[in-house]
Amino acid sequence: MRDIFGRSYRAGSSNRALRLAGPGGRPVLGDPEARPPKLDKVFALIEEWTSQHTKWGIMEKLNALSIPCGPILSTKELIEDATLAELSSVLSVPHPVRGSFKTIGCPVRLSDPPVSVERPPLLGEHTDEILATLGLRARGNLLAQDGGRNLMR
Repeated sequence: MRDIFGRSYRAGSSNRALRLAGPGGRPVLGDPEARPPKLDKVFALIEEWTSQHTKWGIMEKLNALSIPCGPILSTKELIEDATLAELSSVLSVPHPVRGSFKTIGCPVRLSDPPVSVERPPLLGEHTDEILATLGLRARGNLLAQDGGRNLMR
């Protein structure tokens, strides 16, 4: 489940739910038979608790209880994450018009061949090559000859 702050949580097993409930905690969280008919109450309790903490604080508290969890990062947080940059999951790509910008690297790591991430092409940058591959006249020659009315050779 995700709350209004974009935090996600799930206490699927009874052990995890009991750890989340704490010693002498709320029976509705700890008893697997009591949870399904009272899911609204369970979610309300979890939302009340999560609204009092940051996503990093929630992760720290749940991990301390051996409840696996992780934060849901915003695009800004992903782009600025140092670990993702070290892993080349987020790369800085030079661009001749807009300057350097950050983008997502290849999510799959292969031993061979290495995957390179390149800048997007400029408008019309490869048009002549594509036209030639299709057996059509190059755009520059075409425009000089007939103003673009005849693409065929």
